[in-house]
Amino acid sequence: MEDQNTNAAFISALTTEHFVLQTAGAAMIAFLNNLVAGATATLAVTALFGRDRLAIALAAGIATAAVLMAFFISYQTKRFEGLQKMFEASRNEGLTDEH
Repeated sequence: MEDQNTNAAFISALTTEHFVLQTAGAAMIAFLNNLVAGATATLAVTALFGRDRLAIALAAGIATAAVLMAFFISYQTKRFEGLQKMFEASRNEGLTDEH
């Protein structure tokens, strides 16, 4: 009975995807990596077109970071949905208290 309660609690935790996405270590690392990628894009555009086009370089950097973060959130959402489906499918399987 305890295993079922534990599984139910874990499944309900998975349904709060927004909380999981915002607090997971992977999300924090991805956010920082995307900021670095955005800064790199800004520097690359500045190197290509010069400092006169700084607004374009900043827009490119911001767009790069935003697109990469959207990709990460999409990936994480699909990953957690798959995990939730797996737990729901195996809810009545596995170890039981009966020996």
